[in-house]
Amino acid sequence: MENYKSASQVWLEMQEAEDKLAIDSLNKYYFDNIINPYRTSEKIIDLHTHTDSSQDGNHPVEYMAEVAAQNGIQIVAFTDHCEVDVFYKDGFDKRAERSFCEVSKAQKAFEGKIEILRGIELAQPHYEPELAEKLINTNNYDVIIGSLHNLRGKPDFYD
Repeated sequence: MENYKSASQVWLEMQEAEDKLAIDSLNKYYFDNIINPYRTSEKIIDLHTHTDSSQDGNHPVEYMAEVAAQNGIQIVAFTDHCEVDVFYKDGFDKRAERSFCEVSKAQKAFEGKIEILRGIELAQPHYEPELAEKLINTNNYDVIIGSLHNLRGKPDFYD
């Protein structure tokens, strides 16, 4: 007797494969273009931090930059969360703009003390590719982290 898959089973398998391929591509790009060049520089860096513009961040950019500089970090990227799939619904449009502006101010304020990079953690960019592309092209980000916090139709990993 042959086993047949329902159309929904086939679709879910295809979707999971698409999600995995997107994550693998983002990880390869991140390591090839961000991590590996800095590994050879012998600088102390942190390219994944969240300020109070993210739901899991606790401090403003200025405070975090000051503490980083005091602790010998030479380069820090502020990469607040931006969940593409709930961008307007959960207010990430306002959070992303606030974060970009605050980090831009800190770049000027800390010039010569610590190199500050403007970044974003773009979650689920492949769910809304046009919106993700617009976000990337709107601001001049130094670092873009691609992440996946939930699979389609499933709760967020943080919940």
